Amino acid sequence: SDHLLPLLSESSYRFSFALYVSEYHYDDTQTANSSAVFNNQPLSRQLALANAIVGKKPQRLGLAYVNPKFEKSIENDIEKYPDLHFIFKKIDDENPVRSLNHLIQDSDILLSTGEPELYNAQTIRSILLSSYRHNTLVIGPNEGFVNAGAFASVISHPQDYAQEIRLLIEQTIDSDTVQAPRYPSVFTVKVNRHVAASMGIDLPSEAELKKALGDQ
Repeated sequence: SDHLLPLLSESSYRFSFALYVSEYHYDDTQTANSSAVFNNQPLSRQLALANAIVGKKPQRLGLAYVNPKFEKSIENDIEKYPDLHFIFKKIDDENPVRSLNHLIQDSDILLSTGEPELYNAQTIRSILLSSYRHNTLVIGPNEGFVNAGAFASVISHPQDYAQEIRLLIEQTIDSDTVQAPRYPSVFTVKVNRHVAASMGIDLPSEAELKKALGDQ
């Protein structure tokens, strides 16, 4: 739980590990001898999925964020996707849904960061209704959003997180050095086929989409 992150500063432990926590919150509480497995996927994976879905068709891709690190995290990936026109929007007003709706209107794809200030139980309905109205594909941020009506997301299963935290702990013990925090290395693709059908989009299988992502 993100609420337990302050425990990472407990001095009686040589190393501390956080499992299934937000990268967004972990960055504010990490210590020199702590590490974590994040509950979100790297934005570069979600971007690769968006590109695999639309292929070489020119598209406008919108990315809204609160923390600028999310834009920075894909800076080096932009040139890989010459058919995508990136629209970045930092949201710092009191009505994030209104700002997101404006971005959805201007975009063919909305790449979601998973920041709880933007994407949560209170905002999801408005975001998805706006995306249907403007025929905008919502990619990410997690399986729950896909089940609720987002188009697709890269996801990892509980056993993938368990495997990753075990590996992280073992590597730390073997090297006697805390390892860098990370995302789960095992992942798959989740697609909402009902949404795809309603938008008239014929997609390859989830396994084929996962293969297109390569070693992201």
